[in-house]
Formats: sequence, C-alpha cells, structure tokens
Amino acid sequence: MSFQIGVLATMGTSPPIITEFLQYLELKGIVPHNIILISTRDKTVRESTLFARAAIRNRYRKTRVSIREVDVEDVDTEEKLFKFLEDATEVMWRARVNNHILYVNIAGGRMTMAMSVALLAQMIGVNGVYHVIMPDVKTFNIKLERIRKEIEDLAKLKDEKEQVEFYAKNKKIFDDVMFPPPSEYNVIRLPLLPMPRDVLVKIARMLSDVKAKIDPALPKDILEHLEMSGIIKRAKDLAYVTEFGRKIGAVLKSVLMI
Repeated sequence: MSFQIGVLATMGTSPPIITEFLQYLELKGIVPHNIILISTRDKTVRESTLFARAAIRNRYRKTRVSIREVDVEDVDTEEKLFKFLEDATEVMWRARVNNHILYVNIAGGRMTMAMSVALLAQMIGVNGVYHVIMPDVKTFNIKLERIRKEIEDLAKLKDEKEQVEFYAKNKKIFDDVMFPPPSEYNVIRLPLLPMPRDVLVKIARMLSDVKAKIDPALPKDILEHLEMSGIIKRAKDLAYVTEFGRKIGAVLKSVLMI
C-alpha cells in the first residue's frame, strides 16, 4: 500500500469550504489521495456535496472522492446528534485506517456536526483539524447564490462522469466561486489535544450501565467534571449514570471499539 493522505470534511450548503481547504493544502505542496465528504440527507446539502465532488474531480484528477451520507436530514436534535455521531464514528475510523495522514475540515454543516467531528478527531487521532473562514461572507454568499440553479442542475445528472463534464463546461464561472484567491479566505488550524485511551476506556465502561462502581484509578477532577456535566451522579464509590451519560458511553465504546 502506498503512502496515503486523506481529507475528511463535513458538508453543508456551501460547497467551497472543501475546495478552498484543498487549495490551501495545495499551496503547501500537499495534494491528498482521498477525500471523504460527510453529507446529510438534506436535499440542498446533497446537491452541494455532489457539486463539490465534481469541482474536486475536475481540478484534482488523480484524487479519489467518496461521499458518505449519514442517516439524518439535519443534526438539530439530541436524538439526531447521537445518530450522526454513530455514523460519523464509522466513517472517521475507516478514513483513519485507510490513510497514513488524515486532515479534518469542520467548516461545513451545522455547528453540532463540527463540534462532534472535532471531538471524535481527538479520540480517534488525526493529523490536524481545520476551519475555513470567509471574512467577506456577504459577497461570497451573493456569488454562491448566483450559481445555485446550476448546482441543482448538476445534482439532477445521475452519472458522476456527466456531473464532472457539466462542471468542466462551466469551469470559468464555477471556479470563480469554488477556488477564490487564497487572500480572500482564512484557514485556521484548531488546537487538538489527544485524549489518553486508558482513561477513555475506564469512562466508557463506567457509563455502560445505570449504576457502576467507580474505578479508583480515575482522576478525581475527571469525576467532578463528569458530574458537573450531568453525565453521572456520585454516591461514595458508586456512579449513577444519567440517560445522557449512557448515550455518551455508547458513543465512546464505538469510538474505542470495546
């Protein structure tokens, strides 16, 4: 297996957030082999994700682009958030296993998606988490909305090859939106603090039941934080796990594969 570089990105209704990031990497001499786009079932998000794929395939012809659609239309409730976490965990693990270097871009989609993926990145382990910011967002949105009809038209084409050809025919107009001058946007690398696996395993096991004996090896400050967050309630050497805490425990077990 050759040395592989991957990019995983959450997608919303603004497709340039991934192409701007790829352009940023390109200027640093990095052209990823694999791009994984996480989309929801929302119609506009789907259209934007397909358009982004066509733009990437048009410019980076040797790069593989895959779309992973999570089984929610929006991440706007707690229930949908945990479903998103379940699906996103599987996607991120596969991306981690299949790439030697993995960068994560959380600029697209709901804030709930961005925060969740950033949290997963700290537990699974990636090489960097990034956010893309467009200072002149008003002008940017005007340009994007001018081609919204074409974004919808491209998504109606069933074949990926046709979608790439459609993009190529309108390349000059589309590239003006998808690949703006790097001076027009900022890419920020976010702080990433890996979490010790042994501590996470102890927490996951404790959160697996309604009532659990507290592992004496768990630091006192972590237990205090878990209680302050409404994840557990303590009574002597026992932890009473809340419903919210059990949901987090299920996610942790999935992330840690235990």
